Amino acid sequence: MVRGTIRLNKDRPKPYECLVDLGTDQATGKRRQRSKSFRTKREAQTFLTQWQASVDNGTAVDRSTQTVSEMMAYWLETSRPNLRASTYEIYQRIVEGHITPTIGTVQAQKLTADRLEKLYADMIAAGRRPRARRALRAPDGEHRGRRADDRPAQDDERAQGRGATA
Repeated sequence: MVRGTIRLNKDRPKPYECLVDLGTDQATGKRRQRSKSFRTKREAQTFLTQWQASVDNGTAVDRSTQTVSEMMAYWLETSRPNLRASTYEIYQRIVEGHITPTIGTVQAQKLTADRLEKLYADMIAAGRRPRARRALRAPDGEHRGRRADDRPAQDDERAQGRGATA
């Protein structure tokens, strides 16, 4: 379990400081800590409890200034051995042609769903087919196999057509 403390410094506008010990950095050997200030002790205790739970669950993420562009370049290079050459080229074109020019400078931890939805909308407005949205989401596997253009009526007709011929 992660250790943490709450300190009181009455001279500050937010006098309660929550300090969480994140252990030692494997690369540098330095101690890692995270702190945040609060107006009330209860707020500090709530934060400490939530942070400890997220560290224990493995969902806590260290602060990072890595941009979307840097993250995508890293992902492309580390994924390359597991991809066919043609798949890699498609992903590379998507990253370099759509993602990097539009949201590449955004810090990855500050990327929001709204920002991605705007990217998708801009691509569609620029004449890209709606399946471009599916291609952008495909690398994480979350949306593979789903239709991105939401044509349920045509899908139903195809399913009925297959059922009639089978």
